[in-house]
Amino acid sequence: MLLALPALARAAEPELERLFAGLAALGQRRARFVERRYSALTRTPLESRGELLFKPPATLERVTLFPQREVIRIEGEQVTVRTAAAGETGEQTIERRFRLDSVPRLAQLAEALRATLAGDLAGLQRVFRVTLSLPPPRWRLQLEPFDESTAATLRLVNVSGRDTSIERFEMLEAGGDRTELQIAPL
Repeated sequence: MLLALPALARAAEPELERLFAGLAALGQRRARFVERRYSALTRTPLESRGELLFKPPATLERVTLFPQREVIRIEGEQVTVRTAAAGETGEQTIERRFRLDSVPRLAQLAEALRATLAGDLAGLQRVFRVTLSLPPPRWRLQLEPFDESTAATLRLVNVSGRDTSIERFEMLEAGGDRTELQIAPL
């Protein structure tokens, strides 16, 4: 049976390459998202809603509209976070900037999102062990981080979709918490 595993991996490789070629052909995209964070510390999941923008190859913007307005923009290695805050003179915006590599877990998640959206299979395979567990048209990828320090907090990322649409990202943390990101094109 162990001899059959490499043969299965080789059989999935052309499907994986076709899937990523289709994702690469899409270019810039906008989508709505609903994120649910499940934690042992809360009874019900924490939910946020908003929009995502992806501009190949390395710009990812997340605009959260509910429960609080926040914009996270990742351009290459630069992250900008703008959060709306109520002040004495009305609503104000607080802005922070930092390098993506200063937050390793965020860097891994951003790489998973950007490389998948860009159709960059080689880039994704530098950071994650990529397994196609369901073939197209309804597909599912499993991404396991190679970096041990990331794997100590982020156990697995599941990405699923239909044809060239990504419908869901699920991040499973080593401590048991889980974040689900449902995506619908605009």
